[in-house]
Amino acid sequence: WRFVDDGAPHHIALTAGWDGVGHNLLREPLLGTRLQNRVRYVPITVDGSIVDYRNGEALRRASPRAWLRRLVDDQIDLVVALGPPPPEVGWMQSDRALFQLAAADDRGLNRVYRLDRERARTLLADPAR
Repeated sequence: WRFVDDGAPHHIALTAGWDGVGHNLLREPLLGTRLQNRVRYVPITVDGSIVDYRNGEALRRASPRAWLRRLVDDQIDLVVALGPPPPEVGWMQSDRALFQLAAADDRGLNRVYRLDRERARTLLADPAR
């Protein structure tokens, strides 16, 4: 929480895995002490619909490219992933130049990734990717 409350306003994408309880989606602390941060969920599906991560449909309809496009369009600079790891964590870990791990809790369960939007724009401009 302290990492995203550094005084600068951030545009934060928040995601969380499902553990059967739902207590892990803590949004308010990410707003910052002066409410300077904008926090939102960014859908992972091609069409932008919100799916339930508890069933396999989320992964069948998921698109890392569509998700990345939305992150860029929404001017997201940080992605906060709360454990257990949601699908987005695998995508972020597959390109560590695009998503740099910026902070994590002691167990590495909850993480903050910094998005390189310029690199993302370059990747999205290439139709072969």
